[in-house]
Amino acid sequence: DGFTNDLTVSHSYTLCTLSHSLTLYIVSHSLTLYIVSHSLTLYIVSHSLTLYIVPHSLTLYIVSHSLTLYIVSHSLNLYIVSHSLTLYIVSHSLTLYICHTPQPVHSVTLPHLYIVSHSLTLYIVSHSLTLCIVSHSLTLYIVSHSLTLYIVSHSLTLYICLHSLTLYIVSHSLTLYIVLHSLTLYIVSHSLTLYIVSHSLTLYIVSHSLTLYIVSHSLTLYICHIPHPVHSVTFPHPVHSVTFPHPVHSVTLPHPVHSVTFPHPVHSVTFPHPVHMSHSLTLYIVSHSLTLYIVSHSLTLYIVSHSLTLYIVSHSLNLYIVSHSLTLYIVSHSLTLYIVSHSLTLYIVSHSLNLYIVSHFLTLYIVSHSLTLYIVSQLPTCLT
Repeated sequence: DGFTNDLTVSHSYTLCTLSHSLTLYIVSHSLTLYIVSHSLTLYIVSHSLTLYIVPHSLTLYIVSHSLTLYIVSHSLNLYIVSHSLTLYIVSHSLTLYICHTPQPVHSVTLPHLYIVSHSLTLYIVSHSLTLCIVSHSLTLYIVSHSLTLYIVSHSLTLYICLHSLTLYIVSHSLTLYIVLHSLTLYIVSHSLTLYIVSHSLTLYIVSHSLTLYIVSHSLTLYICHIPHPVHSVTFPHPVHSVTFPHPVHSVTLPHPVHSVTFPHPVHSVTFPHPVHMSHSLTLYIVSHSLTLYIVSHSLTLYIVSHSLTLYIVSHSLNLYIVSHSLTLYIVSHSLTLYIVSHSLTLYIVSHSLNLYIVSHFLTLYIVSHSLTLYIVSQLPTCLT
């Protein structure tokens, strides 16, 4: 019996050690997975920040370069306007001078000179208008093209931000899933440990109860096979074993036998039979052992049920996190697609505006140049 108890205790200790070692392994492995996942998250954040800085820097460069081009183009506009105004003043002054100068002999007639000067003035005005249109159209084109580049760069920045957010959500969701899965494994391992402890306690109670039952039953068998002390010894009655002679014949004394009655000791006291006492002890041990077994088994069932409940809750939380992470990923990816589509729309609008500006500039240039050619073609007619 002692060997059985020692074997049960040793086996229970071995199972507890194995289960605890499994728990420590799961905790260590889960910590490793968490560190790897968190490191991946930090790497994604750092890489995303790097990707964000590059297109944002490109955007700033485009804005600065576009501003420079706009300043140059606007300065060219001002120079053309100033130069055209100078030429117009010179030409108009020449016309006024011709008009107010006396007509010399054998020279070109005054109307001819006036027509030439006035035609030159019209030519300068038309040519200046052409230059202004070209310069202003170039300015509009630079502004529109710069806006297009800014939209593309800003859209790229937004796309990288959204894509980085998507990667961060995926990585963070993976981290949460690993943590919850590790918690699930820990709950399973801890529940297994509790089950082993409870089952070991049950085995110990059964073994101990069996030992007590064997001891009690052995005591009962021992009592049954020894002679009973009541039947082995006879107590003679003290009254019948002694005769008292009467000392005085002149005095009559009552006989002590008739005056005093001694009850027989066997009939006056009742002792419970040892066999009945031992059997009652055996029944008590059996009942108490059964009670302990029921309590221990109930504890085992409670641990199993509670562990199953914890596992279901943890697994449900895992599924919720996976579903929520998938939802966030879909929302983020949809937002990314929306930004790409909206950016493409803005690019098409901006590019269409560019084409319209070029077409309008070409139309104005053709009109202005046609006017110039018409003025030049009318000069010989006027001179004649």
